[in-house]
Amino acid sequence: MLDIFQTGTQRATFGFATNRLGLFSALLLLACLLLYKPTWGSPESGWAWYLARIAFWALMSCMSAVCLIYSQSRSAWLAAILVIPATLAFKVFWSPGLKLRRLAPVLLVAMVIGAGIFLSNASNIFKQRLAPGIDAPSVSSRMSLYEIAWDNWKEHPFLGRGPGTSRLMIQQAGEEYNELKVLDHLHNVLFDTAAQIGIVGVTFVGVSWFLIIRQVFRSKFFNNETFDKVYALFALGALAMMLITGMVNQPFHSPHGVYIVGYLGGICYSFKFAEDSGQNRMPLS
Repeated sequence: MLDIFQTGTQRATFGFATNRLGLFSALLLLACLLLYKPTWGSPESGWAWYLARIAFWALMSCMSAVCLIYSQSRSAWLAAILVIPATLAFKVFWSPGLKLRRLAPVLLVAMVIGAGIFLSNASNIFKQRLAPGIDAPSVSSRMSLYEIAWDNWKEHPFLGRGPGTSRLMIQQAGEEYNELKVLDHLHNVLFDTAAQIGIVGVTFVGVSWFLIIRQVFRSKFFNNETFDKVYALFALGALAMMLITGMVNQPFHSPHGVYIVGYLGGICYSFKFAEDSGQNRMPLS
């Protein structure tokens, strides 16, 4: 079965939509590269447990990269390319005393992933997915979906057509959109949200994301020099990847997408991102 994915004849899903699998894999890869020290823990807990956690981290890093590649999600690829190197660069910038040996695990994983791409058929998959460019059929189909979203939003600008009505909008579109009627969402977070729940809903979603970001900047992260900044980087980087992917897809058109937003919000309001009130808090291992 894996041969189908390696040749590029079929996109990997593993129970998810392909684009959502790509996004989740990119988020997991970001977490593995940024949060490797908390994931490893400390040898003080026992060398057997310490080595087991390192092995688990290495496995998850490689598996997330494999799923990201074989999902063939171009939007997730773009998000990972833009965000992951930037967050790692910020990590180095925010840690002037950071020694190169501490970056060795990240560099090692990057080398393994690069070698895997070179030795496998991944490079051909990249060529197949990226070669058509703007002439790809998926581009024209998205333009048609955006037309449907725009027409429906104009009819109900404030409250939209109602939650979960994207499939209905596509089904009710004219005959010129017959090829799109197998789809159930509008492949853009903003258009899909605006068409379903209007300006009111877009405002609510925007405020929700703003609260997550605001809590990061109001947290101990900016008030305590000893606070581990990688948690803030992960939250901000993950949000950025979700927004980039959402420009041409709808990763939240499922409870799985909603769960990841709640997960990030939970991180920001946990004791790691709690406002500095002077109380002692137990550090994460």
